[in-house]
Amino acid sequence: MLAVKVYRREAEKVRKKLLETGVLARGYSVKREGEYVLFPIVRPVEGFEIVEVEFEKIPKRPHSYREIVDVPENLKSLLPSSFDIVGDLAVIELPGELMPYGKDIGDAILRVHGHIKGVFAKGSKVSGTYRVRELIHLAGERRTETIHKENGIRLKLDISKVYFSPRLATERMRLFERVNEGEVILDMFAGVGPYSILLA
Repeated sequence: MLAVKVYRREAEKVRKKLLETGVLARGYSVKREGEYVLFPIVRPVEGFEIVEVEFEKIPKRPHSYREIVDVPENLKSLLPSSFDIVGDLAVIELPGELMPYGKDIGDAILRVHGHIKGVFAKGSKVSGTYRVRELIHLAGERRTETIHKENGIRLKLDISKVYFSPRLATERMRLFERVNEGEVILDMFAGVGPYSILLA
């Protein structure tokens, strides 16, 4: 592959120029040879020493667990495109056909999202006084207690014992922005108190 060879002290300036002109080849590691730096390029460029070099390809990091999970081709369209993240735990809704592949799906989520420590599947609809659901452990840590951060507050909760939806974070902030000084707000079904704590 073609490369631009420059002194190390000029490397950053040259890298920016190659990037701006669209000549820098993306997806390859830069090489260092003594006092020189070699940048992979897509075509020759004037004003620089050009050499032929083998570059190492940088492995492409997947953007979604769906890119790396191993499920039969006929089931791939059933893979959910989103899931809830509560603290460092993920909760995903899987159709019955995908449950036998739950561990593989959970492992794929852990690989793509390094901050997630445990993955659970929704095992039932929300029910009961506390509107909780059954959770099925898929991968990672088995604990259900976590600390969730949103809108500048931290909430310690157990996803197996209380109802909580991170999808309501924007709605909670919208309400917070509409409350005026001195108003009294009654949060009758507070759960872990995300509205109350934010408003306090």
